[in-house]
Amino acid sequence: MLRRWFLFLVCLGCSLPFLGAVTNARFELRVDEKASRILLTDLAPQVSLVVENGSRETITARIRLELLTPKETVAAATESKVEIESGAQKLPFTLPFKTRDLEPYEEDQALWYRLHYRVIPDALGTPPIEGLISLSEITPDLFELRIVGPGKATPGSRFTTKVLARHPVTHRPLKGVQVKGLITISGNGNDAVSLTSSGATDAAGYADLNFKLPSELEDDELELKVEGTLGLVTVKAEHDFDAFDEPTLFVSTDKPLYQPGQTLHTRVLMLGPSKHAIADHELEFTVTDPEGTVVARSVLKTSRFGIANAEWAIPESIRLGDYQLEFSTPDDDHSVNAVVKISRYDLPTFAVNVKTDRSYYLPGQNALVEIKADYLFGKPVTKVHVRLLRETDRRWNYSEQKWEASEGDKYEGDTQADGVFKAQIDLTEDYNQLATQHYNRFTDLP
Repeated sequence: MLRRWFLFLVCLGCSLPFLGAVTNARFELRVDEKASRILLTDLAPQVSLVVENGSRETITARIRLELLTPKETVAAATESKVEIESGAQKLPFTLPFKTRDLEPYEEDQALWYRLHYRVIPDALGTPPIEGLISLSEITPDLFELRIVGPGKATPGSRFTTKVLARHPVTHRPLKGVQVKGLITISGNGNDAVSLTSSGATDAAGYADLNFKLPSELEDDELELKVEGTLGLVTVKAEHDFDAFDEPTLFVSTDKPLYQPGQTLHTRVLMLGPSKHAIADHELEFTVTDPEGTVVARSVLKTSRFGIANAEWAIPESIRLGDYQLEFSTPDDDHSVNAVVKISRYDLPTFAVNVKTDRSYYLPGQNALVEIKADYLFGKPVTKVHVRLLRETDRRWNYSEQKWEASEGDKYEGDTQADGVFKAQIDLTEDYNQLATQHYNRFTDLP
């Protein structure tokens, strides 16, 4: 037993130097990519490479940095021999590259640049370490702009929009970005009006831009151009919006149903883009029958409150149906419509009530429908003929002046002494048809 332990200790002692060499070779040096930074200064980008030395001794190494373009070409390179002490430390480097060439003018090209590092220790047998870091991950100065604004604006009012500055990858908001906005409005002739506003982003990354729009605009579509600057980085963004300069019309009638010989009363309210009344504006009022023939026409003017009233004396001989009322501007660019029904109606002498024996029916069940007719003074209507039918379609025929319906099953009979007529409806065919509709679990029968 003692002999076996002695052999084990000897083997262990021989292997310790080898394990120590492997450990030193693989785990003494490490680049902390997340803690490394690139700062865009006036002259050239400054790199702060964070290197961790896990050993207790100072290591001498050559460090080479390369700035790679999106096309995998080397845009700049620098190399230096440094003494790396024990622990973590920031090693400064300067890349021979123009800082302004990293500004993301076109499609954020700077986000696609990468930093290639290579650390080569002088100690023999120690392999180099290398890696790639995206500039978007270690450049806090890079940002993108997002315009948060309405898609419509009202002439003569204030147009307010928000601009958000944030890091394009981490989406961390950036404070202190100087934001400028420009809206160019075409005027009469070759003159143009430029509206500007500026501000700085707050801790949440937002800046407000406010513009006072003219009351009259030549263009319906406007464009807001925004430019943000932080240090040497400049980012641009655009936002399109519409100038809502059309009036709004509201129409109302005194009732929806009229009889021949009555007088129809209607009025229209006209408001401008700023929701103020449009006074002394000419409007045309027309009444059109279901066949598209104009049966009445008049010209109106709005009052100082933007209101115009119209009346139409409905002829006694007019045909029944739905008639369309329209108020429109003389150029027909803006209009508003309403539909009224013209029909004859008389006071009823009795009322009819219908009820079923169930609120819903399951397969195998049939419906029992009870129809009860009572005079308005309470006495039941007896011995009156009742017709119950299925209607698949019902519409008013204006030319024939009558209702047309597509009828299905019919159930007919007379009311009894209590004014009640009952009909038993067979639902077998309806159940069979519902069974073929896999997307429906129930259906309503008219």
